[in-house]
Amino acid sequence: MRSLRLYLCGSVTGRSAKEMREERLSASAVLREHGWTPVDPLAGEYDELKRRRNIQDDQSGLTFANICLKDKYAIESSDMLLWLTADVASYGSCIEVGLAWALGKPIICVDAEGLGQRNAFVSHISTFIGGTLEEAVEFIDRYMMVDGPDSEKEPDVEAD
Repeated sequence: MRSLRLYLCGSVTGRSAKEMREERLSASAVLREHGWTPVDPLAGEYDELKRRRNIQDDQSGLTFANICLKDKYAIESSDMLLWLTADVASYGSCIEVGLAWALGKPIICVDAEGLGQRNAFVSHISTFIGGTLEEAVEFIDRYMMVDGPDSEKEPDVEAD
């Protein structure tokens, strides 16, 4: 049985590569503990991000196209989107979230500052908004009917 795939969405602009890497590695570890597969669109790109002050510096249109297509495919092939920074305005995150919403993917938000839930769009399209990653994971585990590490158990069947 295939593991649940969660696309990790989060603000890039104005953040250091170290900050993004730590946030995503931490989230990935928690998801793996539940037997789920994190899909990190920045995996393998942190060193390149560190070399630039702004992610848009020195990128051609072709590079932008590659980034967009890679992220689009990753969202399409994921089961849901986990928005790690729903309390931070970000063009890229909003586009990723909009694509997930258009595809009918559940959108699970971490809104540490409580700012996202005050936004009409964020509150309307989100399946769940929590203040911490732990709350988001608890919601996924409890309400999204997903398979976890214990999913190999046979269901109890009553005899007629």
